[in-house]
Amino acid sequence: MQAGPIVFTKNGYGAAVMMTIGEYERLLDPMEAILSETDRIAQSDPRRFTRDEVYARLKGRIRRV
Repeated sequence: MQAGPIVFTKNGYGAAVMMTIGEYERLLDPMEAILSETDRIAQSDPRRFTRDEVYARLKGRIRRV
């Protein structure tokens, strides 16, 4: 068995990745921790934004980069 993920290409570009469940779970662990932290912050912060407000803020940040 090959060590690490296997990358499948199409026309020379990455198209898909196959990995073990363990590798996949290691990728998800940090994301789960971040999502849990953002949920905790959202519950303690009374501010709420509409979808349009969120998109406007994101567009403003992208333009500055």
